[in-house]
Amino acid sequence: LTNFSRGLFILSLYSFSSSPQFARSSSVISLI
Repeated sequence: LTNFSRGLFILSLYSFSSSPQFARSSSVISLI
């Protein structure tokens, strides 16, 4: 589970450079 959340966090950081809005929603999902 921690591995999945870590991957999701990295994915949000990576997509942040592409679309900040998407990364913002992804970070919220990872928090949950």
